[in-house]
Amino acid sequence: MRFGASSGPEAPRGETVELAGGDGSLWTVTFPPKGAGSGFSGPAPKARLRPGGGDDEALQVPVAVARAVVKAVREDASVTLGGGGMDRLVAAASTTCCAKRLTSMVDRRDYSSKEAADRLLRAGYPRAVVDDVCARAREGRLLDDARFADAFIRSKVYSGWGLRRIEQELSRRGVDASTVAGWPDDFLEGESELDRAWELVSRRSVPARNPYEKTVRYLVGRGYSYDVAKRCAARLLEDGDE
Repeated sequence: MRFGASSGPEAPRGETVELAGGDGSLWTVTFPPKGAGSGFSGPAPKARLRPGGGDDEALQVPVAVARAVVKAVREDASVTLGGGGMDRLVAAASTTCCAKRLTSMVDRRDYSSKEAADRLLRAGYPRAVVDDVCARAREGRLLDDARFADAFIRSKVYSGWGLRRIEQELSRRGVDASTVAGWPDDFLEGESELDRAWELVSRRSVPARNPYEKTVRYLVGRGYSYDVAKRCAARLLEDGDE
């Protein structure tokens, strides 16, 4: 396994650490500036590990991995960094750090397998590491798509989402709604899609202008079918005329 390498333009630099292996090899670790981002909402900034501190090609790794490498070398002055030693150290640290990040994520809220993998990839972990960590997380049920889907659906039904939007958002998270036990009947507590849509619009004030069109757009945007949206909009206007 090999992390990204770069010989292109340098990113803005932060802290720099010099490492010396027990075999006499030297490495320079350069961290990104503080406040450069976390990787939770977009690609994370990387730390650079460069052999010899010169102009050789640098390894780019997640900041957590770089810090784990620095800690390991400082705690064991005999560690070998040359001859593939740094690659082995980075590989071990990446698996540990990736698993810790996943645990931290799931401590905040549940994730589908795809959501979790996508976020770990954005954090800079290689696909092979992410796949391995997520597979072990599924074995231990830290990740469980069935559990995630059940909680997600119940939350969105309570929020008034229509079936179509729930299915679309599940699909975006890597879950096929048709594979969810009891979908959709067990989640709707006997209410029809039309009843749920009507309950939603009946709590809103009728728009002064273009009430029919605005009601249809509102319901379609919430994930209800066009037919259901039209029927509710027509009923809303009929009730308003009484």
